[in-house]
Amino acid sequence: MRVGTIAKAEGLRGFTYWTWDCGFSINGASRDHRSGAAATYEDARVAFLAAWAEYLPRRIPEDFDNWRHEAAWTAEKYARWDRDERTAPPWPLPGFMFRAKKNPPLPDVP
Repeated sequence: MRVGTIAKAEGLRGFTYWTWDCGFSINGASRDHRSGAAATYEDARVAFLAAWAEYLPRRIPEDFDNWRHEAAWTAEKYARWDRDERTAPPWPLPGFMFRAKKNPPLPDVP
């Protein structure tokens, strides 16, 4: 899963710098992204890694499940378009296993 980017950018008069973005979207909503700019790739990388180290602990397993489901749904939508089917897939996708359903709580044992 892609969690961000580091990219070279050009400003006015050919000034070159590096931008970075950290985070991912869930159900089309941007959640708590971090971004910035740096003079060098190494500076951008250090800033990105620091932002990721702060960002990751704030995510819960369901965030990753929701992202995976949205990615699978989008892939299915475009696969349907490639087959000239213009109907959207159902939401949620049938057969998609969310983490809560994969690992149900164990029953109480007397």
